[in-house]
Amino acid sequence: MSMSMNYENNGMENGNNTTNTTNAKSNSKKIVIGVAAAGVILVGGGMMLGSGKTIDLDHYLTVDIEGYDGYGTATATIDWNAIEKKYGSKIEFTDAARKEYGGILNLTTPMATLENSVYVTIDNQSGLSNDDTVTYSWVISDDVDKYLTCKVKGKDGSKKVSKLEEVDTFDAFADLDVSFSGRDSDGRASLNYTGIDLNPSDFSCDKTNDLSNGDTVTVSINKNNISDYAKKLGKIPAEFSKEYTVEGLEHYVKQLSEISADSLAEMQKQAEDVYHAKAAQSWGEGENLEALTYMGDYLLTGKNSQNNSLYLVYKAQIHNTYSNGESSYDEANNIYWYIRYENLLADADGNVSVDVTRYTTPNNRVQVDSGVDSGWWSTKTWYYDGYVSLDDLYRSAVTSNLDSWNHEDAVSEE
Repeated sequence: MSMSMNYENNGMENGNNTTNTTNAKSNSKKIVIGVAAAGVILVGGGMMLGSGKTIDLDHYLTVDIEGYDGYGTATATIDWNAIEKKYGSKIEFTDAARKEYGGILNLTTPMATLENSVYVTIDNQSGLSNDDTVTYSWVISDDVDKYLTCKVKGKDGSKKVSKLEEVDTFDAFADLDVSFSGRDSDGRASLNYTGIDLNPSDFSCDKTNDLSNGDTVTVSINKNNISDYAKKLGKIPAEFSKEYTVEGLEHYVKQLSEISADSLAEMQKQAEDVYHAKAAQSWGEGENLEALTYMGDYLLTGKNSQNNSLYLVYKAQIHNTYSNGESSYDEANNIYWYIRYENLLADADGNVSVDVTRYTTPNNRVQVDSGVDSGWWSTKTWYYDGYVSLDDLYRSAVTSNLDSWNHEDAVSEE
């Protein structure tokens, strides 16, 4: 046969302990009688002592306040050893208890049952300063006088906080370096403590991954260790948390102004190397590059993505000559050409990260027809990658992509 109880132990130990921790309990709670072997819990109560006296709990209560000004803690202690010494032999189970629970009562004691029927709660246990007031309340089971031959009483009260020691403070974050790495929206935060007062493990960050530029992260120090800091260092942190703004993460270039002069120069050099190499590989007699002029840029940024494309636009001035002995051609022709780089990433200093060996050049070709007979019923003709006008290049690179891309234009014929 087993019995169930309505009253919870709330972590208190049976026996003659001297301390009750202060946890809130309802007056309607029942007494807990722990029975380890049988797993049985019994509701207990109490009646008047045979002597007719009542246990005045206030005589056995101590409210201690310790710590440091602003960080004090209050603890309520009931001296159960003293109560047992004076009243333990006088407390018995009532007839009602024996009738209801019978032999199960042999597994516990009246004193243990009483101890599990009484608690003290404190309204503000921590973060105390001098001149604060701590209030406490007794929680006594309504069934004490039913199952035990004793009566208990306790008066709620208060205690003023005083004599908490003042402690010096220091900037705990002065030697903490919070750095950010990675790419915008996928950044990471790292903490590096170089001081001697604390340990790296004393710091925690609320968010360390999936960071974007402009986000804020909060680094905190555990306030539960205040007493340890004060005893060890003679001082405590002036602040226990600090916010840091995420910055410096590589991000997809959104504006031409983000590209530094050095990064642009590197891309321009690659563009010119590509064009000269192509000319050396495929041009022949009668073709001479007189000038390759940089005209500016178009930056396209995705409307629904972070991707981007940068067009470096050039005007190639090509001098074409041909003669068949009877007629000749001698003209300078302008070909508009671009090189495109994709997914440019910039750091906080405007340094762009891009693989300049990965690029795209126009698929469109321009035909230059000399009109001079070259035999086999044809005229001398040259073909060049690019466009015959800047407008044609713009339509191909920018206008045709307006449905999916935003654009910034910085190209001038001048």
